[in-house]
Amino acid sequence: MSGQRPYLKNAICPLCGTEIQTLAITKGYVEPRYTFDLRSNSVDHANLHSGLHLCTSCGYVFAENDEVPSNAKDIIKTEAYKTCNGIDFDDEITAEKYYKYALIQLENDNFYGAFYAFLFGAWVCDDHNNKELSVMFRKKTLEVFDVLWEKFEISEGFYIVRADILRRIGDFETVIKEYSKFYSLNDDRVMIAQIQVLLAKKKDDRCHFLPEYSALLS
Repeated sequence: MSGQRPYLKNAICPLCGTEIQTLAITKGYVEPRYTFDLRSNSVDHANLHSGLHLCTSCGYVFAENDEVPSNAKDIIKTEAYKTCNGIDFDDEITAEKYYKYALIQLENDNFYGAFYAFLFGAWVCDDHNNKELSVMFRKKTLEVFDVLWEKFEISEGFYIVRADILRRIGDFETVIKEYSKFYSLNDDRVMIAQIQVLLAKKKDDRCHFLPEYSALLS
């Protein structure tokens, strides 16, 4: 089990200088995860909820040691930022922070940052069993993936993560079509692709642990 514990600490908003209280996590052992969303140990539930900070004065969302973009003050004044493009997050405060953080990254052409912000938002919603918002976040993630695909050379690992995103939003047809003949020198990635296809054929959009299904391929 995780040895991490949450606590409140003071932080300074890098945009307006206001001192705020924010959630932090003590360092400790994190039990390894083996889910198809390929979360690493550093993004377990506790860390997801402490990774971003919201300034209660100006509304700026930031991570520790972030550089403040020159257009930050303009971004946080926009209706898109203030209202999250009209999305109702209700009590999903952490998910809302990831959405706003992604908007800041997009406005500064940091597409990798936006990709992970949307993906982490999906994981937060998964942890709270909020399927509607988790699907929305994954669709946003795919939109950014398409930009990355067009502008940059996408790594194989990124491509595998995409298979899980597609399956989790119910796009089973694309998973089957594009990953049935996936080839890699990395046996783990081949196995994950095969299992994604297997789940897609079952029209299964749930999150699974790898040991549950790896035996089916033997």
